[in-house]
Amino acid sequence: MILNIIKKIARNVPYSEIIYLNLNRLFNGKIFSYSSIGKKNISITKFSEKHHHIFFGYYDINPFNIDNTKILAIKTRSDTKKRAEIGFFSLNNPDEFFSISSTKSWCWQQGARLRWFDENNKKLISYNDFRDGKFINVIKNIENEDDERIISAPLYDISSDRKTGLSLNFSRLQRLRPGYGYSNIEDLTLENECPDNDGIYQVNLNSNKSKLIISYSDLLKEFPLDQDQDNTHHYFNHLSFNPSGNKFLFFHLMQHENGRTNRLFVFDINSKKILLLEDDLTVSHYTWRDDNNILITAVNKKVNKTYYIIYNTEKNSKKVLNHKYLNKDGHPTFLNDKSIIISDTYPDINNNQDLFYYNIEKNKYIKLGSFYKRYKYQGETRCDLHPRISNDSHYISFDSTHQGLRSQYVLKFKI
Repeated sequence: MILNIIKKIARNVPYSEIIYLNLNRLFNGKIFSYSSIGKKNISITKFSEKHHHIFFGYYDINPFNIDNTKILAIKTRSDTKKRAEIGFFSLNNPDEFFSISSTKSWCWQQGARLRWFDENNKKLISYNDFRDGKFINVIKNIENEDDERIISAPLYDISSDRKTGLSLNFSRLQRLRPGYGYSNIEDLTLENECPDNDGIYQVNLNSNKSKLIISYSDLLKEFPLDQDQDNTHHYFNHLSFNPSGNKFLFFHLMQHENGRTNRLFVFDINSKKILLLEDDLTVSHYTWRDDNNILITAVNKKVNKTYYIIYNTEKNSKKVLNHKYLNKDGHPTFLNDKSIIISDTYPDINNNQDLFYYNIEKNKYIKLGSFYKRYKYQGETRCDLHPRISNDSHYISFDSTHQGLRSQYVLKFKI
């Protein structure tokens, strides 16, 4: 009773949210607890550098090289308008950052779309940058700083054979979804709610030529919307190739006066056909299970429920995963065993974010750890865990602020 009264008072005073949060943490015994590990056979290593943020970015790219001796990272102080360093750590030396290059095109949520580029993840990396007034992608040799190749478009995703890239308007993305695009230049499509000359671009990485394959206006003609489109700004996000690279998924998002809505599509590279997979639920995150099945987190806003759903692109069907803990949005990734995922949660009432393992076939859930999200990181600068799995499925990389600044952590586990 007394606690409820204090909480009500806290909500109506300046800085009420932080006061309310710390009251909850105090009364729940969490005020001095910033992390916890769920199992004994887990170890965590922190990769950091004093006075700097060290992070990787989104969860849909693997930062580990093939033999788990190196892990890619971004190093910065705080401002996305300034250059950030691109480099790596040796897994056995978490205190020494090896700088390879730098970039002016990066953001807090997606990083610079940094990744290993060569087949064996040993020498070549790929990342986005801004040079001579244009967005580009750089393919660079980490052992020879003079050995680099420039792709004349920023890349969101790259096919597994490294022949095709996907690109979009990162300025438009940043304007409509801050923290996911780049702020180097103003969005030239600012006045156009649904451009016919902008959208998703396919980039031939051998010829260095790109072409518009899905425009906003063409998508709306083929898949019209029921609602009024006045004052609605359309944009694309979350482009992701399937393992073979012959399909990719994408989110079509609409920003309007009542908030944001979206739809989930899949594009077939060979047939050029577009499949609408979801336009009822609000899709949130994604991971390919195989070439035809996608795991999606989605929210039913009418009843305020979150689901983990597997969509089949051949049958255009979906199956909801039923488990009492799969009721919060997160960032899922499949292990090599395609019946197992790792994922995370957004902050709970105590601002703790959980990292977990889930076996679909056995319907088995294991919490691997819980990590406090520092309250000052909000909105565009928030820090989700964004768990990423190594090639051998024995390591998880994630970003966290539970020890102060953003740091990248590597969790070694055996289930």
